[in-house]
Formats: sequence, C-alpha cells, structure tokens
Amino acid sequence: MKKFALIGASGYIAPRHMKAIKETGNDLVAAMDKFDSVGIIDSYFPNTQFFTEFERFDRHVEKLKRDKLPIDYVSVCSPNYLHDAHIRFGLRIGADVICEKPIVLNPWNIDALQEIEKETQGVDKKRIPSKGWILSTGLARDIGIGGNGVVYVIGMNPRAGGYGIWRRINNNDWQEIGGGAVRIDVDDKGVPWVINSIGEIFKREADNWRLMPGRANDIGIGGDGSVWIIGTNICGDGGFGIWKWTGKDWMTFDGAALKIDVDKNGDPWVVNTYGDIFKRENSSWKMIGGKAKDIGVGSDGSVFIIGTNPGGGGYGIWKWTGSGWNEIGGSAVAISVDESGNPWVVNSAVS
Repeated sequence: MKKFALIGASGYIAPRHMKAIKETGNDLVAAMDKFDSVGIIDSYFPNTQFFTEFERFDRHVEKLKRDKLPIDYVSVCSPNYLHDAHIRFGLRIGADVICEKPIVLNPWNIDALQEIEKETQGVDKKRIPSKGWILSTGLARDIGIGGNGVVYVIGMNPRAGGYGIWRRINNNDWQEIGGGAVRIDVDDKGVPWVINSIGEIFKREADNWRLMPGRANDIGIGGDGSVWIIGTNICGDGGFGIWKWTGKDWMTFDGAALKIDVDKNGDPWVVNTYGDIFKRENSSWKMIGGKAKDIGVGSDGSVFIIGTNPGGGGYGIWKWTGSGWNEIGGSAVAISVDESGNPWVVNSAVS
C-alpha cells in the first residue's frame, strides 16, 4: 500500500484522484486546500489529516518523513499557476508526483523541474496499475516506442520540418537527435521513422536522416518490423490512402484512414475520418466497434485507443479486451504502447 498526499482537495478533479487512490488499494494520509469544503474526503478516507494552511501541511509531511512513514506520491490538483511549485514540493520530499494538466504554464519551467528530479529521483510515464498515471519529464506532441522499449517523442521546440525529435535516455533526460517532424513511430530495432510538416518520410540511419520515397500523414510500425503509412492521396470520404513499405517502395492497399498503427503480426489497425476503427484480416478490413481519434498497438499485441469522449486532458483512453473496449481512466490526444503493453500518452496541455 502506497501513501498519498493531495494538494488542492476542494478542486473539481480531486475526487477522481481520491477514487483512484482508493480503488488501487492505497491510502490518502494527508490533504491540503485553503477551502475546507472537502467533506467528500471522508467518504473515501475518513482518517486523512486535512490542512487549510500549506505550512502546517508541509510540517506534517516532514514529520511523517522523520518518523520513517514518508509519502510515496503527491497528487497535484491545485490551480494551474501553482503546479510547478507543488511539483517541486513533492520531489523535494522524495515522492513521485502525479499532476493534472498543464504541468507548467511555460515550457521553459520544465528545465527547473528536471534539475530537481536529478537531485531526487526519476519518474516514469508508465501507468500505475488501474487508474493512475505517472508524470514523465518533458513536453511532447507525438510519441513512438520501439519493440525494444526505446522511446522517442516529437517535442515542442520548433525546427525546420516541424518540431524537435527527442530520444529518452533515462528516467530523467531526453536527448535531441536533430531534425524536425510532426509524427513519429519506432521499429522493432529501435529505429525511428518520422514524417515532417510537408509529408516527407525519413528513417534514421547511422545518426543521419535518410529521405524515403513517398509522402504521408501518419505512420505505424509493427512488432515484426512492418511499416505502414497513411498517405496524402485522398480516398473517398474515409481519409487518405493506406500503404505498406516493401523494402524498396510503397505498395497501395484498399481503404482509407487518418491514423494507423500495426500489431506484432504486421497487421494494421486504422481509424478513419468518422472515427471508425478497422483491423486488416485475411486481405480485407474488419470493422471493430467503438470510435477513436488515435490508436496505439504494442509489440505484445496490446491495443489502445484515444476515444472520442472528452476529458480534462483530451479524450478518454480505452484498451481492447478482444471483444470490446474497456476505459482505463485518464485522457490524452496521442498514444503509443511499449513492449510490455503499457500505454504512454501525450495530453492536450501541449496540443
């Protein structure tokens, strides 16, 4: 059982955090808000110590730490302009931090948080089992994960062709590798493929970007190394053409879509203009129930979507069970899935 502290307990989003903490079998030991209309705490954690003054809350948390009962996680649900200060507080007491979007108001404020993380501990983007999410460093527009677990993102810093391309080198740091793009995915060997702002496709080779033939709007790579794209040729009202890399050029397939990812067997899953979801089976498209805005498929076979139901950070996140979609909590605008079936997402704080 992990011990949680929550800042901003009277906010509209705080009850969701309390519910998630409860449902994951953990304990909320301390909470703080300058307003005391927080009776809902009692329905989840009647023994929580509640404070209306941050100084007393701080003192209580420090006492727990000295008594060898340290806080494991701090949930930040306070007003946006206080987020970075409260994240710093959480890191300084040795806890991991779960923060509502936006993480910070200005992208450059992330740098200070990264420095504090180096002095304390790293955080990881993988989901806490069941409802919660762990905040990773940095800001991104798109994310791609290879079959070997390597993580790349399209950042927020403008570059020719789009935005900076970054590789995750450890729990704390990202390394910019050069180039600019707007969409990314990563193959089974950890090699990134990107699409820039004019649809050009590039593959990383020997620390350089190799221009590939064709133009694309989205790209997906399977656990077997198969590379598929959504092209730029309009195909009816479902979106754009669907193409597969042969090793030398692109081979066209029937159908049309806007988003794509590929499973461990090399079969593509797509989302069209209407949000309809299809999977390629036996040389034809099988319609899957549900609606989506983005899709991510892990090399272990796990399939997740960004749905169409609005949430605080974008849209609901759903996992395929084999017969339907199960909402897992949280909201986002872009998704990728690692080799263990853990989803990594980007929310609308930076979209």
